[in-house]
Amino acid sequence: MRARHFFEGALVAVLFTSTCTGPRAAFPPTPSAHVRPQCGSWGVVDSPSSQGDGLQSVDVVAPNDAWAVGHRTGETPGPWIVRLDPSGWRTMQYPRDGGVPDGVSALSDLDVWMVGERILHYDGRGWVVSRPPAPASDWGVSVSGVAALATGDVWAVGTSIRQEGTTRALVVHWNGTKWTMIETPATTSEWSSELSSVSARSPRDVWAVGIRSSVEPGVGDSTLAMHWDGSRWSVVPTPDVGAGWFYDVATFGKSGAWAVGTGAHGAIIERWEGSAWRVTLDSRRPADLHGVTAMSPTDAWAVGGDVALHWDGRVWTPIETPVQGAWLLDVAASARDVWAVGLRPPRGGGGSLAEHYC
Repeated sequence: MRARHFFEGALVAVLFTSTCTGPRAAFPPTPSAHVRPQCGSWGVVDSPSSQGDGLQSVDVVAPNDAWAVGHRTGETPGPWIVRLDPSGWRTMQYPRDGGVPDGVSALSDLDVWMVGERILHYDGRGWVVSRPPAPASDWGVSVSGVAALATGDVWAVGTSIRQEGTTRALVVHWNGTKWTMIETPATTSEWSSELSSVSARSPRDVWAVGIRSSVEPGVGDSTLAMHWDGSRWSVVPTPDVGAGWFYDVATFGKSGAWAVGTGAHGAIIERWEGSAWRVTLDSRRPADLHGVTAMSPTDAWAVGGDVALHWDGRVWTPIETPVQGAWLLDVAASARDVWAVGLRPPRGGGGSLAEHYC
């Protein structure tokens, strides 16, 4: 998954250019609160937190088995990894050279990928840290989304900064041995672009989404969707929703995909139906949607602000969440339960937020 979201006043991106591999480091988790499922509705589950902490990306392996990343600004400021096991959410000590994390994709407890300023891989014993590759002519990169199909087949996307200050989409691939930049239409285009998220169904079916900006005066930003067919990346047209940005993407079924973000009038949800993207939601509340996950063609969730929306195969329906004023940044699911993460509202003391639905 993804996500590709920055905490207001909390995360600062420091960009790097070269590629290297750091030493392996193994850290024991520290215990936290126990899980208290609230089935049939969204419920808050205690997680290790203090004021200013926040979680921004989550991925679920199985019930009571998930990973989340974020940032702490309270008593122990810095990058943050938490892991869910049967005893609850537990803080994992973060590698010293791991940079700021932005996205997570977990294949199993022994195969977890995280991206941000660095690319991190956990194999059950410790973390291996590497720097993402970057175009030689550019001065920095930031990776925001990651999708793991297998240990030797991982996609990561983000942004590369040109010398003149404009941006272009970055796509890199792990083949089990090394990370390689993959050229896309956005790589060589004059228009600026950024990728927020990536979702992979198979080695021949991968979607990446974000934003593109025209170099022509008076032409605003628009949503960007690109598809990998096993041999090349191509830009796929999306409906005109005004100044828009896709924040997250999720594949489902044999060929379907959801993309969520923001448009001129508020939150947008678009669906890929095998031949074209189609708008299924254009709503003023919430202002945007930051996360989406899909278990089947008739079961998907999207979150943004303090709103959770559920797709039942016909319509998107708002489902009440327990913390008004929260900022939900990502959502992920197993076959039996759904997790959403983000930040509590400042007026309530702030801190990280983990919500559960089963």
